[in-house]
Amino acid sequence: MSGSGDSGSSGSSGSSGSSGSSGSSGSSGSSIHDLTSPPAYAGEISSPLLYDAMARTSGALMENQDSAAIRPLEPGRVKDVKLMPTWDYEVRHLLYLFEFFAGLELKSDGPEPPEADDTPGKLHFKTAAASLRCGNDVIHAMPAPTAAGFESELRLVIAKRSDRRDRMSEILTQVAVQTPFYAMCLNLNPGRHRHVYELMSTLFRLGKTIVMQFKHHFHAPRPAEISTRVFPIVQTPGHGSYPAGHATECHMMSAVLLGLCKASGRYDPAGLTELKEQLFDMAARISDNRVSAGLHFPIDNVRGADLGRSIADLILHRAGLEDYATESRNWPGVKILPKLKWLVDQAVAELRLP
Repeated sequence: MSGSGDSGSSGSSGSSGSSGSSGSSGSSGSSIHDLTSPPAYAGEISSPLLYDAMARTSGALMENQDSAAIRPLEPGRVKDVKLMPTWDYEVRHLLYLFEFFAGLELKSDGPEPPEADDTPGKLHFKTAAASLRCGNDVIHAMPAPTAAGFESELRLVIAKRSDRRDRMSEILTQVAVQTPFYAMCLNLNPGRHRHVYELMSTLFRLGKTIVMQFKHHFHAPRPAEISTRVFPIVQTPGHGSYPAGHATECHMMSAVLLGLCKASGRYDPAGLTELKEQLFDMAARISDNRVSAGLHFPIDNVRGADLGRSIADLILHRAGLEDYATESRNWPGVKILPKLKWLVDQAVAELRLP
């Protein structure tokens, strides 16, 4: 799953769009550029030279000032949308997440299986279906996997090993978040589309959090746990196989970005048709690469793709763009979220740029 710590790459915040254009990466080591860079000023890099220079400069500036000017302070409530631009990028992420998950829950549907025994060598998974709900609205219902399904698809996973050499670069780079692949499709630039990047980073976090609830519920085994003939070529993540995280996140991302592109009015019908094919073909390919890598069964991707589209529609509904959802949804209890809507509105405006 993209951005999971268990898969060897850092979390889904790795592609921070709005901070991506700071241009302060520079060269490594202890060059003067590093010691005076924005990361040094922020305390991310220890730079005694910079701190001493700033202390001396500030002291010199204060020598001829008798009194300090103080800006007026008075009580007053400021609307969310006016506050959002004043906060740091990571602070806004926390605000989006807290707002979005309020009212969401995962419920177990159907009869529960008997409690698993502790016999060595046995693998257990839950056979009760589950649904994501927002109040009384069912956002997505997912059937339980079956042992027969896993066993029948194991040969497909083993057969997909033949794709590894051709897809090696994709498999390895897609362990982390897939932001560059979407930037390629939409010709995104962090300096011109910083809120689009911020939205993508937020969406990966949302998708990851939701799919983890289903993974925990079903606790389905990975292919390499069932057979020693799989030989996964990247480290198997430390969470369940069903549904697939990459499939969930990428189909969610493709559906949301397509909805935003429709809302932008920038594309004609032919352009939207082509873009839709590209976005969802890419989501399917990234998902398929995880099967080739030996990490997932094909059914994991099928269920993940379905879940991703449902999450995308929930996001679009909560941003006031339900007209651009993948299908018509009857969710009377789903309300617009002002913070999320603010971010989506900024992203749509940036996607209108020529």
